[in-house]
Amino acid sequence: MANSNLLATAARTNGTAIDLIADHSTEGNGKVSIFPNPVTNNQFAVQFNELESGQYTIQVTDVMGRNISQQIVNVGGKMQSQSIRMDPGAARGFYLVKIVDQNKKAVFSTKILVQ
Repeated sequence: MANSNLLATAARTNGTAIDLIADHSTEGNGKVSIFPNPVTNNQFAVQFNELESGQYTIQVTDVMGRNISQQIVNVGGKMQSQSIRMDPGAARGFYLVKIVDQNKKAVFSTKILVQ
């Protein structure tokens, strides 16, 4: 089972080696952050740093792809924070947090650990 923290491959373009590195745990280029991670007390915060104003959906799914929580947020400025409460009966383990814009395009995704 891979942890997907780092993927490195080499490609050749005009005889030059290029290293391609992808870290899927920080997609969004710093425009969105989640804390605390690991999550305690079944609650975490999503901070929107410099995302365009608009309506976004925060989706939390388990590792099987089942929807655990979904919340619509209207982002209107910098440094906006939204608290997310998970069901107190939610099992400990990994969950995927995905943020999609009003056009259903994913703008951020990461894994969280619920303790």
